[in-house]
Amino acid sequence: MNRLDNFEKTDYVPVIDHDACTKCKKCINICSFHALLYRTGEKEDKSEDRVIVREDACIGCGVCASNCPGDAISLKKVRDSQPARTFQEGIQRMFAGKEAAV
Repeated sequence: MNRLDNFEKTDYVPVIDHDACTKCKKCINICSFHALLYRTGEKEDKSEDRVIVREDACIGCGVCASNCPGDAISLKKVRDSQPARTFQEGIQRMFAGKEAAV
């Protein structure tokens, strides 16, 4: 079972502006899903270091973007999901495909 099976992803993913990023790591520390990683580069001045988004672990909640002190993270729309029209449809969507994983 995937640890994100109980969470619905939003239509957005975070995008890092590496020029604006100060590499403070606040986004990494605040992400409950461990969807952000810090990759070190070769240079000692850290100019090649990057914060990387793990889209497989990200639900697109935006906590990283709203807490970035340098405004280096924005949200990009990547899907156009429609909400369930009824409670029953929502339950059906929630369990769709889980039988195949059993």
